[in-house]
Amino acid sequence: MNGVINITTKSARETQGWYLEGGGGTQLQDFGAVRYGGRLSTNVSYRVYGKYFDRGSEVYFDGRDANDAWSMGQGGFPHRRRAVV
Repeated sequence: MNGVINITTKSARETQGWYLEGGGGTQLQDFGAVRYGGRLSTNVSYRVYGKYFDRGSEVYFDGRDANDAWSMGQGGFPHRRRAVV
């Protein structure tokens, strides 16, 4: 397979305020994320986040539970040093 992967990101300055998402289903039973971006001064912006998901267990062809359910939570603050020229 040939293809191009294009990843675009935004700076903390471009992502101010709240962002919330959530959902659920049968396999990906529940998931959610929250992010907040703010500004400390005209030159200093920040962003913090937290996210979580819970995956349900697979089921074998005969209907038995595979006992492989798992979940993960993560949080932090993206950071990047920018050189001043």
